Amino acid sequence: MANFWTEALDPKRHKDFMSGFVPDGGAAINEPTGSRLVYFVRECGFTFQFQSLAQLDEALRYFEAEEHPSGRVPHDAEEHWFHRWFERLPAGLNAHSKRERIVRALRRARDSFTS
Repeated sequence: MANFWTEALDPKRHKDFMSGFVPDGGAAINEPTGSRLVYFVRECGFTFQFQSLAQLDEALRYFEAEEHPSGRVPHDAEEHWFHRWFERLPAGLNAHSKRERIVRALRRARDSFTS
């Protein structure tokens, strides 16, 4: 069974892993501590961290798709340092059975967070 929860924003602990091209460690957040919630979903041994419900929806759309285009988008001279969030996911999370479990977990979390 999936675990999902929220935490009050702590810029020292929470990073933004999904906004555009960010370094592997995630982008720093420049907002006051406790100013909003951060959303977490743990499934298949991986913990997803979302800075907004829109990010959760983006991940849900990604995992609902059975096929994804291959290849990375070039990012000038620092291409090897900056990748889109889904290019940094652990290998195997897109496997059919895991993908289905992640979709179910993200849907349950989304429903819970919005109710």
